[in-house]
Amino acid sequence: MNPRDEMDMLLDSQLGFAQEMLSKHGEFYPFAAHVNFEGELALVSGTTGEEKPLSDDVIDVLYAGLCRQAEAGEIRAAAVCADVLVEPPGGSGKTDAIRVDIEHSHSDPVRVFLPYEKNRRSGLILGELFAARGNARVFSRSES
Repeated sequence: MNPRDEMDMLLDSQLGFAQEMLSKHGEFYPFAAHVNFEGELALVSGTTGEEKPLSDDVIDVLYAGLCRQAEAGEIRAAAVCADVLVEPPGGSGKTDAIRVDIEHSHSDPVRVFLPYEKNRRSGLILGELFAARGNARVFSRSES
């Protein structure tokens, strides 16, 4: 599988699970996924030991684990998903969104957003997906 296909696989898995959690629970804690060198995808959760941790603390725990796996040569792609507020391009204010930060050892990182709103009658209403350049936290570009 090429890097783009693996990044798409990570995005699809992250968005799917986040949407499921939003539909069932109305929210979700950050979570992650990675692709190993056999091309297998695995979802990853993180805990801080707190009953109700801050999302940023969970994200830090997730990245710490992914970095350890990358340094050990166990994974070649990773993604971290969080529930955030974002201003969409051309938007008129901040909105809830699913954010997925995706990295691959052989590609530039990308940050993808899927705005959404929760509606009592019709459930989860999804907006237009948009992306921006991401920041490398798991794989430094010098490794590729």
